Amino acid sequence: MTNPTTSPVSRGLGRWLTTCLAASLLLIASPLFAQTTGGTVTGTVVDAGTGKYLEGAEVSVDGTELRATSDRSGAFDLRGAPAGAQKVTVAYPGKEAVTTPVAVAVGQSVTLPVRIGGDGGVITLTAYKVAGTKEGMAQAIALQKLSVNTKVVAAGDQYGDIAEGNAAEYLKFLPGVGIDYNANDARAATLRGLSTAFTNVTLNGNPIASATSGNLSRRFEFEQVAINNVETVEVIKTLTPEIPAISTGGLINLVTKSALDRQGNLLSYRAYFQATDTALTFAKTEGWGQEKTRKILPGLDLNYAVHLRPNLGLNVSYKNSQLFNDYPRSTYTWEYNPTNGGAPATPALTSWNLQNEQKNTRRQSVSAQLDWKVDDHTKLSATAMWNYYDLLFTDRVLTVNTGTLSPLATTSPLAFGYGTVTGRPGAGSVTLATINRWKSGVTWISNLAASHEFPNGATIEASPYWSQSYSKYRDTNGSWFSDATVSRTGLNVSFDNVGAVVPSYRITDATGAAADLRDLSKFNTTTIRSRPQTGVDTRNGFSLDYKLPLHTAIPVTVKVGVRDDLNTRNIENHVFNRTGTSATTGFGANGAATNVTGTQLAALADTGFSNHPIGYGLPAYNFVSLYSAFTNLGGAAYLPYTPAADVNARFDDETKSGYIRFDVNPIKDLLVVLGVRYEDRQTDTENRLTTLPSILKTKFTDKSWFPSINLKYTPNKNLVLRASASKSIGLPDYSDLLPGPTAITAPDSTTGARGKVSIYNPKLEAYDVTSFDASAEYYFSRSSVVALSVFRKDFRNFIVTATQGLTNASAAGLGIDPTTLLGVVTDYDITTKFNVKDPGHYNGVEASYSQNFSFLPKPFNTLGLQINGTLVSIDPIKTNMVFSSTDANLNRVVLEQVNKTLEFASVKKAVNVTLNYSIGKFSTTITSNYTGRVLKAFSQKTVKYTDVATNNYYNELQYQAPRELVDVRIEYKYSRLLTPYLLVRNVFGRPIIMSTPTVPFNHAEYGDPIYELGVRGVW
Repeated sequence: MTNPTTSPVSRGLGRWLTTCLAASLLLIASPLFAQTTGGTVTGTVVDAGTGKYLEGAEVSVDGTELRATSDRSGAFDLRGAPAGAQKVTVAYPGKEAVTTPVAVAVGQSVTLPVRIGGDGGVITLTAYKVAGTKEGMAQAIALQKLSVNTKVVAAGDQYGDIAEGNAAEYLKFLPGVGIDYNANDARAATLRGLSTAFTNVTLNGNPIASATSGNLSRRFEFEQVAINNVETVEVIKTLTPEIPAISTGGLINLVTKSALDRQGNLLSYRAYFQATDTALTFAKTEGWGQEKTRKILPGLDLNYAVHLRPNLGLNVSYKNSQLFNDYPRSTYTWEYNPTNGGAPATPALTSWNLQNEQKNTRRQSVSAQLDWKVDDHTKLSATAMWNYYDLLFTDRVLTVNTGTLSPLATTSPLAFGYGTVTGRPGAGSVTLATINRWKSGVTWISNLAASHEFPNGATIEASPYWSQSYSKYRDTNGSWFSDATVSRTGLNVSFDNVGAVVPSYRITDATGAAADLRDLSKFNTTTIRSRPQTGVDTRNGFSLDYKLPLHTAIPVTVKVGVRDDLNTRNIENHVFNRTGTSATTGFGANGAATNVTGTQLAALADTGFSNHPIGYGLPAYNFVSLYSAFTNLGGAAYLPYTPAADVNARFDDETKSGYIRFDVNPIKDLLVVLGVRYEDRQTDTENRLTTLPSILKTKFTDKSWFPSINLKYTPNKNLVLRASASKSIGLPDYSDLLPGPTAITAPDSTTGARGKVSIYNPKLEAYDVTSFDASAEYYFSRSSVVALSVFRKDFRNFIVTATQGLTNASAAGLGIDPTTLLGVVTDYDITTKFNVKDPGHYNGVEASYSQNFSFLPKPFNTLGLQINGTLVSIDPIKTNMVFSSTDANLNRVVLEQVNKTLEFASVKKAVNVTLNYSIGKFSTTITSNYTGRVLKAFSQKTVKYTDVATNNYYNELQYQAPRELVDVRIEYKYSRLLTPYLLVRNVFGRPIIMSTPTVPFNHAEYGDPIYELGVRGVW
């Protein structure tokens, strides 16, 4: 594949960075070396209340410009301290600064242990308390200030306990982060408005495998990663050379807990029950599957940090969470095509359905981290994690269809109202579908990390890793079919109160009598299926980094590194399907196109659910039992294999990369971090469908340089200014890289129809992104920060499917042999995926404010507030590219789709507020997450009037309506061993509402409040 075209902006940025690199190299060559005339003060900073080592504490020698910050082990190193009696001051957010006298001797080192936040005395282990929301806020402030990048850091306990331990539920409170929900399950994260596929997620700096539900997507899904063993979450928004270039939207790094993060041993626990608002009963009731089950389910979190030796620590975490959800969903379907009785401005209602989804989700996680401080200069760390995800869900779907309406002409008056809709007599129908799926998955993660510091201050770090994730959907091996659909036709259907969450409807048969929809014998079976689906993602590799401080007149640190990442994705999705439409797939003996109906179908009813209302006040219906159908119809052997709907593919990614980074302090308080990263990437793809004559193989390659520069200016201890520019890359989805067979239809001279060629494009290029960022942060004394950042991302090479006139040049570029075509090349249209070279732009503003009000008089001194907001605007892609050379109307509608494409799934408005307060032994944390309107789907509709010869087209846009989620946690600190608490998620039961510009309501997913009652504590 050819390399991506370099934009003028990229070339200018590259020349600028090259100049900066050359200047830095001249500085390195300077013969002037700093002279050491003083001594060294070393030590550790410990939180006297929790025994935790404090990272990011600011240490300074009074009366001098000498400053340092403590690392994760709390250690600091002040070199060149003036000889004699000195005072060392240590400051940390939310705590009183501590000043300690120390005697410094020339050429000597003195050790100074610092305990902050207590009475200055020796820490008593029995006095340890659990770090809570305020401690988490202080830690986040300290780490954010320390960072070179524009970065948001959230401590693992900053927002309190997270139900189910889903990391995505935690991330939603951070500025610039949006969450993509699937049936109220936080599934993936979008950063700064970009697609979820452009969010890079790592654990301790190494990639995590994600099977992505067995789909052809690169996006990372959080459902199989728990947060209970996470110490901090880092959202890095600007790139430095050591960060992979695929971090287009940014990088989310999960940092795991270490026993060496604190003094002494600590066992913490959380035991609880959780349930939804609609299932607050200890009795067994109907739900997913065949058996009655309990809906109030237990959960347990354990974390044990132990010092096996003073320099050897082990941290072990365990989590077991179970949650039952009952989510009825209401959906309207509209018709925009005049030939079927609708119009774009006034669409016709064609159907309404209620999907009653009941699911049982279980998450388990076991992790361990062993840390060994071999000596003061050498550290080893090993992390292992096992995450298990088990989801059983059953959907019972009632669909009421009005039937096709009379066709319209442009001159016909359209009599249509949203309140009442009456279908054509006898054209209506009702379908009942049962869907039963078992989704399970395991993610294994293992990391090793070794670091050594040399006497000259140089450090070397090495980290091999391995991670694997699989996701499986299973059905027939559990003795059920995945789904069955039955239908009753020839009905008269009318709706009232259209536009409400649930309309009222009247359904009569051909005689005018009310149709008995509970009588399953009057339905016909239309579909029975099995859909096993497997995705396996494996990642392994290593990184090696070396850092050397150069003692030049102008301080310079050089860092170089190499990395080799391997990623293998296997996807195998099969479909076994009976539709009753042919001798091959019919329901009768030997595949005859008969049906399962009458008494045979009635005998397959799910009697356990037959008296269970399906939600929103609607009555119970008789749905097909997928267990009974499996047993009585012949099991897995009953379904024919239909390979045309399969996906069977393998993808092998390898990325070899290297970088060089320079940290330069050209003037006081200014840090310049600049450098360049090189990545050599190759993806080998195999399409292994059994319907192909042989395996189809193809390659995607990209070899690119990614320069970056970051500026951090700290004119005083309170103010931090940052600016950055960087290049990054977005990879095509696996679906874009999957080759398929070439399809050729010859032109028809009798009708004048042009020939058609559908082909895979081996010349696709990666997305090209240039980012610019600027921010200002002001840190108030002790406990607060206010920050404002702006950013712009220039986005090129968007991939779109288009139909264009074939030329000799495009035929040669796509590898089409003209001799295989009938007639001349220009008689054909080519349909394939193309890169759009024209740019689009993301522009954004983020603001945040965090404050512990400890300076207020009692009882208000325990108040804490965190608030942040994000506002993104998108300059759409504007192009003159031709997407259909033969249909101007189609070309126009595809241009509209391209124009909207950067907006897809983009969270453009978000506000988060966290308020915590304690009085006596009671404490309360309230969190609020507001998300503005989000474009979630768009689909192309044909618009054809009876008196117009040509087709027109319309894009239906579906938006998720603004939504605010409020969570409340109340706890009573009876003792350090026992703290009862109550957590309520989505207190106000806000549903997910989908709507379109032309209709007031299209889709709603009910959002029950989730209650969690439990106890927590520490030993």
